[in-house]
Amino acid sequence: MGNKIWIGTEWCDQDIGEIIGRMKPILCGNLSKSLDLKRAIEDCATPLNEDLSLQWRDMDLSTIIGQAALSDLIRQSAPISHVIHVVPKWDLETDFDSKTIPLDMELRHVRLSIDTLLSATRAAYVTMSPYKNGCYTLLTHPQNTAESPLAIGLTGWFEKWLKASLKMWEDVGLELKCSTQEAWIAQLSELDLSK
Repeated sequence: MGNKIWIGTEWCDQDIGEIIGRMKPILCGNLSKSLDLKRAIEDCATPLNEDLSLQWRDMDLSTIIGQAALSDLIRQSAPISHVIHVVPKWDLETDFDSKTIPLDMELRHVRLSIDTLLSATRAAYVTMSPYKNGCYTLLTHPQNTAESPLAIGLTGWFEKWLKASLKMWEDVGLELKCSTQEAWIAQLSELDLSK
C-alpha cells in the first residue's frame, strides 16, 4: 500500500469531501482558498470515521516555488499508489466580463494549468516508475465548458497531451486516467478507498 497525494485542493468541488475523508491522502494546494473543502471534509466525520486528521501541504501552485515544492513532495512520498490531480476550470474565474479579461491574467491561468500538470505528472512518473504500479487521475471540467478562445485552445492542447502520454505511462506499468469530478465521485462512492 502506497501513499496517496491530492493536488489542487482549491479547485475541488465541495461534494468530494467524503471521498477525500475516506482516502486520507496528502492534500496539496492553496489552503486559504480551500477552507470550504476543509469544512466539507470535517462535516463528513462519523462515529466510524472520526479520525479525519489529514496532512495538508500549503503551496501556491501558480508559482515556480510551489511547483518545485509539489515535485519534491511527490519524490519524497514514494511509494505512491495514487495521485489525484484536480485541474482548474478551463476559463479563468474573475469579476471581469469574459470579453474584457486582461490578457496577462488569462495567460497566467493557462500557464498555471500547463506548468502544474507537466511538473506534477513528470515527478510522479519518475517516482512511480520503479514500482511499476500506480495510478495518476486527472479530474477536469467537461471540455465543452470552455468559452474563451484561450480556454478552448487549452482543452485542445490537454487532449493531445493526454493522448500522447498514455502509452508512455502504460509502457512502465502505470495508469494515467482522466475523468470529470462528478463521474469520478459516482464511480468511487461504493469502493473502499482506504486501501
